[in-house]
Amino acid sequence: MAVDTRPSYQVRGASTSTFSTPYVSRRGELLQTPALPQDTTIVAQQNSWFAKTATAAAPVTAIPTTAALIGLWNGSSNKYYVMDSAFFSVVADTAAVQNLSLLGNVSVQAVLTALANTITPKPLYAGASYAGSARVAVGITLDATNGVAADWVTLGGSVGSNTVGIGCAVDVNLRGGIILPPNHQFALTVLAGASTATSVQVGFRWHEIDTLP
Repeated sequence: MAVDTRPSYQVRGASTSTFSTPYVSRRGELLQTPALPQDTTIVAQQNSWFAKTATAAAPVTAIPTTAALIGLWNGSSNKYYVMDSAFFSVVADTAAVQNLSLLGNVSVQAVLTALANTITPKPLYAGASYAGSARVAVGITLDATNGVAADWVTLGGSVGSNTVGIGCAVDVNLRGGIILPPNHQFALTVLAGASTATSVQVGFRWHEIDTLP
């Protein structure tokens, strides 16, 4: 005998006079359809930002390395930085055919020395002004604990580039899978076959939240 799993209650819609019954499958699953794109609600809180290098820089050609093209340091005492995405684009290239990969580095210990604040975060919610405690710097050197050996991890896939490869880009959705507590750091670099013949711009997007689930 089939069991009716439909709920006996109703929920109010956008109009105060509109009510509907939620749909529940025979397995008891509540089925929902998002009314807004995935990140709209969190960006609407006006705590979502991005930062990128303003000038072209050479990628690295080997790891391990302490050289990072850009770094983000959480200088807050009570906020968590949830990394949304990371990206780079090729802005100059005279090398032969080669691959470029985006690499990320998450500090394994608290970084007590603040980064030089050389890049001002820009808003993902248009018109918002940054008043937080993030420190973003270009061309940083990571300390031995947080920047060497196996600490670099590939983010997303690679992109092929050559002498006409200007405009090649990688944009990786991190899906909140990297979180920076206070005094922790996230850094990016790009790995390529020929650093002297290639230049890139690199950056990231993040959300600043008060508490974690």
